[in-house]
This record gives sequence, structure tokens and C-alpha cells, in this order.
Amino acid sequence: MKIPPHVKVLIALVLGVGVGLLINWQMPRLEALAAQSPAIAATFDFIAATVKAMGQIFVRALRFIAVPIIMCSLIAGAAGMSDFGKLRRMSLKTVGLFVVMTLVATTVGITIANVFRPGDRVSVESRESILAAYQADSSTRIKAAESVSGIGDMIVQAVPVNPFDALVRGDMLQVVVASLAIGLALAWMPREASRPVLQFFEGLSGAFHAIVTFIMRYAHWGVFALLVPIVAAAGWDALLALFAYSLCVLGGLAVILLVEYPLMVRLLSPYGFWEFGRAIIPAQTLAFSSSSSAATLPVTLKCVENLGVPKDAASLVCSLGTTINMDGTAIMQSVAAVFIAQVFGENLTIGQQFAIMLTATLASIGAPGIPSGGIVLLVAVLQSANIPVEGIALVIAVDRFLDMARTIVNVTGDAVVAAIVGGRAPNPPRNEPATPQLGSAPPPPRES
Repeated sequence: MKIPPHVKVLIALVLGVGVGLLINWQMPRLEALAAQSPAIAATFDFIAATVKAMGQIFVRALRFIAVPIIMCSLIAGAAGMSDFGKLRRMSLKTVGLFVVMTLVATTVGITIANVFRPGDRVSVESRESILAAYQADSSTRIKAAESVSGIGDMIVQAVPVNPFDALVRGDMLQVVVASLAIGLALAWMPREASRPVLQFFEGLSGAFHAIVTFIMRYAHWGVFALLVPIVAAAGWDALLALFAYSLCVLGGLAVILLVEYPLMVRLLSPYGFWEFGRAIIPAQTLAFSSSSSAATLPVTLKCVENLGVPKDAASLVCSLGTTINMDGTAIMQSVAAVFIAQVFGENLTIGQQFAIMLTATLASIGAPGIPSGGIVLLVAVLQSANIPVEGIALVIAVDRFLDMARTIVNVTGDAVVAAIVGGRAPNPPRNEPATPQLGSAPPPPRES
């Protein structure tokens, strides 16, 4: 019996968490064994290094294809779109939906934090213990936040000075702008002159889709290797100390994922929610294990296209979403800001909470689609309401776990907007799995 690829990923996810918890539970005994024998210690180190390397190679491989696959798809899609008014409407609708969704997310987060008050459940002793344990990590994040650009600078920097430099750095927003510019220029050119260039990018896009096929055939091994060291290092101690905060963040994510998104899909898109949900499961499972919407992007695109969304709309919306749609991050930042204030005994005014909501919205839009990218920008959210920035040490303790959960929301939000903006293609593709079999030929170039 052949096991579907997404089921393999789910099995690997469960096994990764289980093995990680088992290692964490037996850590004192394993350390004692390693201390008794250099050979055992070397064996443990080799196994740990191998597992860590497998996970890192998997994520690096996904990031390797994320930028070029978006560049090729956007250039080909924009070049084939003769209705420039449609492209403008699609872009404005996409950005508008992302901003509204982020505002809803911050509102949900602040409301939950005020109703359940998770900060009141952290004792002074626990606060001081966690702050001391994660002081060095929090100092690093605070220092990193000093180099983060404001929203105005981010808009200016979206226009690349050197598109090749943007490709090298993996600046997704600049790549999107440059790709759209090249695609529109090809559309304006005479068809005889643009056809060779267009066929080149379409062929390159097919090659990268074939690479996705190969990588995702072994995705379950990468997922397992990513989860084991994370769970083994942290265990349940940190989660128990900050259980109320974690529960508030997870509750906010559940409201967005199980209430807001289904309503949007049902009311604003041509798809049923169950049809939509089944199609994006591979992207959600990979998002959870990798904690990176950028690394998940190639699989998100494949899932959305299999759903029936036109390729040009899927490429545009999901590429922009990787940079500016971070609903899960917005919830985390709003809950974390109120939580930290409560732990330090501060009563936030309405004005301070409005500042948190506004700053969290802007900060989440600028959050990089990488693991724990939003935690760096949390510093700006805390500063907007005069909350002690060293308090981020309190949430760093459990951020890796929560980052995995909120990345599911970020990726699902991208797919929701793609389904709304793109609609259903006139001749939707056959519903193939997001991880097709190795060796399947890439699609032939489109005739111009």
C-alpha cells in the first residue's frame, strides 16, 4: 500500500516530536552514559550532528529554489497578462486583504490577552528565573532590532537598485518588484522579440518545479530531522512555566485558522473550505516543521495551483504574502506585548494598546519569513507602548514552538488570499499531489 506524501510528513512530524520528548526526558541518563565512555559520547555527537545536518540541508534546499521559482513564474505570468488594469486591481486587492487580515489578527490577539491575562499567572520567581536564563539571547535580539528598517524605509527599499544583488540576498519583496517589471516590459515588447526570453523563463520554471518534486519526495526525513533537536533541547519545562501565554497565542491562531479563514474562503472565493483545506495540507505540515514561510513557498505555490488558482495569481499573491502577510506573527506580537506588560505589573492604557495594535500590524508586515523573524520586531512593538524590552526573554523561552504554529497561519493566509484574488482557472489543472513522483516531466512551455 502506497502512503501519500503528506501522510508521510504527518507521521514524521509526530515521530519527531515523540523522539524529541523522549530524548529530553532521558537527557540526564544519556549525559551520564556519555561521561562514562568517550566512544559513546562520540557516537551521540555523531548522531546529533547528522540529524541536525539533515534538517538544515532540507531547509537550505527549499530556500535555494524559493527565489528563482518566484522570479521565473512572475516574469512568465506578467508577460502573458495583456490586461494591465487587471494586474493593478489584483495587486491592490491583495495588499488590501493582507492589511485588513493583519489588523483583525492584532485585534484578536490583544482581546485574548486582556480577557485571559496570562501575565498574572507568572510568579516573580519564575519571571526572574526565565529572564536570567534567556538574558543573552534577548540581548542579541534587541541588538538585531536596531538594524531593522521602518515601514517608510521598507517601501523605499522595495525598489531594487541592483536586481542581481536582491537575488543573491534573497530579498523577496525586491525580487517580486523586479520580476514584475521585467514581465511587464516583455509584455510591451513585440511578441517576436519577447518569445525567446519568455520561453527561457518558462523552461527554467519547469526545471525548478522538477527540483521541488525531488526535494519533496524525501520531505518526511527532513521534517523528522528538523523537529527532533528542537523538541529535545527545550522539552516541556519552558512550556509549563509559560503555559497560559502559550495557550493564549495558540487560541488566537485557532480563531484565525478555524473561524476567519473558513469564512473568507466560503464567502469570497469559488472554493469550498474542505476542498481548500485538503489542497493545502502539504504546505501546512511543511510550514509547521520548517517554521519558515519562505522555505515553504514552493510547496504553497504547488498546492494553490493544484487547487485551481491561475499560476500568475498564485505567484503574485503568495510571493507578496511571504513578505507582508504575517497574521500569526501579528497575533504573537500583540499577545506578547500585553503579556510582558502584565508580568511587570503595568496597566496599559487604551492609547498604549492602540499603539501596540498599530505597531504590531506594521511590524508583522515587515517581518522576514524566516524562523523567529517576528521576535526581533517585537522590540519595536514593546517600545511603542513603553514596555521593558528586556521582557522579550520571557517569550523567547517558548517562541520556537509557537513559531512553528504561527507559520501554519501565515502560509494558510497566503493561500486564502490567492484563492480569493485568483479565483478558479477556466481549465484548472488535474488535482495532483503537491509532491508528484520523481521523474515526471515538467510541463511544456506555453505557446505565445
